[in-house]
Amino acid sequence: MNFNFQKARELMVENQLRPNKINNPIILNLFKNLKKEDFLPESMKKNSYNDLDTQLNSHRGYLKNLHIAQLIHNADIMNQDKILHIGGMTGYVSVILASLCKELIIMENEENFSSKIEENIKNLNIQNVKIVNAPFQNGFKEESPYDIIFIDSPIRELFNTIRKQVSPKSGKII
Repeated sequence: MNFNFQKARELMVENQLRPNKINNPIILNLFKNLKKEDFLPESMKKNSYNDLDTQLNSHRGYLKNLHIAQLIHNADIMNQDKILHIGGMTGYVSVILASLCKELIIMENEENFSSKIEENIKNLNIQNVKIVNAPFQNGFKEESPYDIIFIDSPIRELFNTIRKQVSPKSGKII
């Protein structure tokens, strides 16, 4: 019997996101149609839509789908925004962010993740993304200022070098 990922995505949206006040139809549609299983190793695919965090290696992974949706929902992303996404991992959250903003710079400091992001971005033909392989703690000053800095990886300290890259008018760090 084949696992029905489309049905699992629909159930995740209806049973995890909607009851928790994720009501933006664009965000709901992205979560309903973006195949998270394509961003995960084979051994993790069937757990793509469970209400659990997903560990990709010993120190990094994706939050629960609800928590990802809450962060994105609360970021209040506008289609003209320029976003720095720190910690792209395999690109799942990056693709969602890229679908909502004008320009996305993805920082990833692990080579195996960077190559997976590149592959996923290419396969989905996403054009508004730049991928940077660099340490997280300095951000990416070359493209600043950013309307949103979306931190999707554990960092020990939020350095002033990152804070200074947020637009002074209305920028925010999520």
